[in-house]
Amino acid sequence: MFRALLAIALLAVLPVQAQEWPTRPVRMIVPFPPGGGTDTVARPLAAKLAQILGQQVVIDNKGGAGGTIGLAQFVNSAKGDPGQVMIGGQAMAPEGLPRKLPGQADDR
Repeated sequence: MFRALLAIALLAVLPVQAQEWPTRPVRMIVPFPPGGGTDTVARPLAAKLAQILGQQVVIDNKGGAGGTIGLAQFVNSAKGDPGQVMIGGQAMAPEGLPRKLPGQADDR
């Protein structure tokens, strides 16, 4: 009986396959201005990531407020968007960030 149930469970799972990721260009948010230290690290990293994933990686610099603007952009637009990554710097310590980021919804 146990083997029959196990076989049925395994057969039910077989048709399920993971979706390919990413299905569209990946957006890399850099929370500092272009030409800065974080940006100079992000650009070669994005090129290598694009080569590995086989998908374009778009750099989106969101400088200002010590990285908080870029972080807020990432947090608020990342809901349900797996095609988005963020690169940060050592200066972006969680202890220094406000509890509620600008534009963040109250449902958190």
